[in-house]
Amino acid sequence: MDHLSDLPKHILDDILSRLPEEDAARTSILSKGLNDTWSTSSILRFSQQKYVYGVRHGVELERKRNKFVELVEKTLTRFHNQCLAIREFKLHMKHSDPQSIYPPPYRHLYCLPANILYAKSLIKLKLEYVKLGVKDPFQFSSLQELTLSRVTASDEQTIQNIISSCPLLEHLSLISCHVQGQNGFCLNYVRISGLSKLKTLVAVDVKEIDIDAPNVEDLHYRPPCDTVPSKINLDMFKNLNKLNLSILSISNQWLVELFLKFPFLESLKLSRCNSSEKIKISSTHLKVLEFKNTNLKEVNIDAPNLCSLRYGHSDVKLPILSFLTNSSLLQVDITIMFFMCFWTLKRIRQLLQSLEHANINQASLSLEILWLDRKLNLLELRDVSVPPPSIKHLNLRINPRLCYDLSDLITGFLCYCHPTTISMRQGLESNSLIEVFVGIAKF
Repeated sequence: MDHLSDLPKHILDDILSRLPEEDAARTSILSKGLNDTWSTSSILRFSQQKYVYGVRHGVELERKRNKFVELVEKTLTRFHNQCLAIREFKLHMKHSDPQSIYPPPYRHLYCLPANILYAKSLIKLKLEYVKLGVKDPFQFSSLQELTLSRVTASDEQTIQNIISSCPLLEHLSLISCHVQGQNGFCLNYVRISGLSKLKTLVAVDVKEIDIDAPNVEDLHYRPPCDTVPSKINLDMFKNLNKLNLSILSISNQWLVELFLKFPFLESLKLSRCNSSEKIKISSTHLKVLEFKNTNLKEVNIDAPNLCSLRYGHSDVKLPILSFLTNSSLLQVDITIMFFMCFWTLKRIRQLLQSLEHANINQASLSLEILWLDRKLNLLELRDVSVPPPSIKHLNLRINPRLCYDLSDLITGFLCYCHPTTISMRQGLESNSLIEVFVGIAKF
């Protein structure tokens, strides 16, 4: 019996919406109810990449692209003629326009139809690699989530008009947008105001941002890479819970004032920030702390509820970490891209030992080895007087151009730390992996 057909349509619709497109199409043949639901599903997802998979160029590729466009047009026409509702529409395709004046990768931009920008029923809108040519006022009276990623607009006022037309907006992301006639893919100035419901704000590649949205809880701000490190005014925020900042000037005093101003801040992430060499993090509510490519030399942490500490750098510029108090649940993840020599290995060992002394046994170390000293003998450099610090996991990514015996390399690393588990970058030959584990067993 066909029991599936007895289920309500909204449940069948929900089942199909959770499946990949191909699986949903295949599943629809299992019952009449599923087939009817699939053909009238309110969730439409089209991916040109999947449709032309395996065809790289030539007449066949162009034929496949045309068939894909035809499929989308027929589906939308059918929904229009049958007055069927669309709850979710997702379209991913490449737009080919050889006459475009935009440089790669913005050369083939699709000009968004104006009627989409007047859809009052839209709740979520995500646009990527499209061109906005409309200057008239927008009407997004129901929109709650807006993402503009690598979108090109005729001027900055167009972006501003879209934002101001969304009074119910809760989540806003502006990522590497472009204005015609300007160099670089960034916005010079954006003002966020009048959005009392806004909870999450992501602004990437925005030179200057003026924010008057006191209820924002999650803020992620990164100015363009060529911008001189600057500051951001956080005075208007009242309920900040998560903060992610990049390419800014940050002092120890700024951090002290930050935690006084936002005592319930739970997540702080700093990347490529010009900071004081020595800082102190003191917070009873902080749970997540992350540093990437900073100039820190010493970090003193007093955060009893900290659960996750992440540090990443493209070199072995490792800070000294000290903990006044720390949680037994604290997990530390360190990611380093480096040139391996005696000095770098010594620095890594010192850092791991400092974590062990702080009774942190949930540390993970990820190392990407770009180059190593040919004269380096890891076994000869080990310090037998001091046992290697224990860590939870060691992840190694090794430059494939390095002709170095993998078993010797990993065996040598075991002289500097004792991981519970080890993983390596995929792509190694199977016999190399066997040699690695044989080497560990012999050690």
